[in-house]
Amino acid sequence: LAAPSTAEVVPVSYSYSIAPNQANSTSYHDPSATKLTDGTSPSGGFGTTYAAWKNNESPTITFTFDQAYDFSSVSLYTYNNNSWALYAQSVSIATSNDGLTYSAPLNVGTLDADVDVIDVSSLASGKYVQISFSNNKETWFSEIDFAGTAVPEPSSLALLGLGGLCIWRGRRHN
Repeated sequence: LAAPSTAEVVPVSYSYSIAPNQANSTSYHDPSATKLTDGTSPSGGFGTTYAAWKNNESPTITFTFDQAYDFSSVSLYTYNNNSWALYAQSVSIATSNDGLTYSAPLNVGTLDADVDVIDVSSLASGKYVQISFSNNKETWFSEIDFAGTAVPEPSSLALLGLGGLCIWRGRRHN
């Protein structure tokens, strides 16, 4: 059997520990929690819409998926302007299967590009992903994308095993 290929994985919802605030006219509050995963990945710069935090806030964004995934990467689209320091100074990513107990976080460090693609393949599989960050001034995100492969549920694996056993037993009796 071939290994499943990595594909884009879209969360069913997400929530903020600290709601985005109005840093200026190009940022938004995102009260419906839909803009970070809507598939719109602007190229950056002012005039583009971002979820933004200011005043040294350190929020956590928790993403919920329809099932557990082995995540391979997370892409963070941010506005990186070194003169304004509009990027997170410290980023960490963790996974969970129950939404309560999270893996040891993968500490990413400082984001330094308009699009940072982070290899998260070392993290445990999970149905929930938390991205925590701190900043020195303001942090702006326009999109967060995930890539990974679905993890079969235990009941699916049990049925597959039972089917294989039936085939083996049927051949044995012939």
